[in-house]
Amino acid sequence: MNDLISLNREELRELFAGFSEPPFRADQLFQWIHRKNTWDFSAMTNLPLALRERLGAAYLVSTVRIERTLAAPDGTRKHAFRLADGEAVEAVFLPERKYFSLCVSSQAGCPLACVFCATGARGFRRHLSAAEILGQIYLLLKNAPPVDRLGNILFMGMGEPLLNPSELRRAISLLTDPQGLALSPRKIVVSTSGIIPELKALAAESRIRFAISLNAPNPELRKKLMPGVETKYPLPGLLQVLRDFPHNYPGRLMIEYVLIRGENDSGKCAAELEKSLRGIRARVNLIPHNPFPGSGLSSPENSRVLRFQEILKSQGRIVFIREPRGAEIQAACGQLAGTKKAESGEQGAKGEEPGAEG
Repeated sequence: MNDLISLNREELRELFAGFSEPPFRADQLFQWIHRKNTWDFSAMTNLPLALRERLGAAYLVSTVRIERTLAAPDGTRKHAFRLADGEAVEAVFLPERKYFSLCVSSQAGCPLACVFCATGARGFRRHLSAAEILGQIYLLLKNAPPVDRLGNILFMGMGEPLLNPSELRRAISLLTDPQGLALSPRKIVVSTSGIIPELKALAAESRIRFAISLNAPNPELRKKLMPGVETKYPLPGLLQVLRDFPHNYPGRLMIEYVLIRGENDSGKCAAELEKSLRGIRARVNLIPHNPFPGSGLSSPENSRVLRFQEILKSQGRIVFIREPRGAEIQAACGQLAGTKKAESGEQGAKGEEPGAEG
């Protein structure tokens, strides 16, 4: 069966033209899927019954399903999603004081092999389609508390989003469509390790926000920690792109810096980082490393993290320390890895399974 969640309004109109249905019917279907988050054709009551039956016989909204949900004491929830071919990805619901954010994946695995990331340790499986990206988001929304409101969608889950640019663009376009979820581009944050051509292109055409995963103040150390990206897109070139960022960019860039004990957490690294960032309008998010099985790495002592922050702040830099969210369930930054691909007939491990898929 064909899923419809990744089709834009024009593509749905073309599909419905083949059914001899008027264009406004396609717009109605689009609104049911993207504004009302309804996946059951029989519930789309302003569509003719014959059309609903035709859609139900040959189409579905999405093939993504929630396989398992884990909850942390702070309210963070990690959802494991099973895809149609058996691959698995993870995404995270992050409650805030007045809203919630969703951290979603763009690839099954990741090819960049950053040493501090569980996704990279898993290796690369494949890109996700826009339908699979949206499937995560809409199922997370179905399971969000009704009293909360959506704050941000964070492409900070599994994978490097800018290595999957066409599907990322399609997902963003559908999320921001005024007849759908109508999300402001400023509420979409794409985290990237620095895929320079795609970063420049997307920044020029969109008003979304970016988080730059830097993690080292010089090319030598960055190549050790992030070999997959530093080899192809060296740090000096990335820093120049950030200095030349479009003047209409909404606010400051976010620089993400994972602090790893004994690797990149020294006062010398802090001073060198500030020097590297001169001329770049950005704030810094310090992220004490979140260990995962087999990483062999650890987080610095709190006093060392605070010292790193103070060195940057002394030069006028805005610096935050990111509190770990969901570390108890391996849902914190750098801990998402998914599970192995399901074999034919395999029943995946089940946890709490919200019945909200349609």
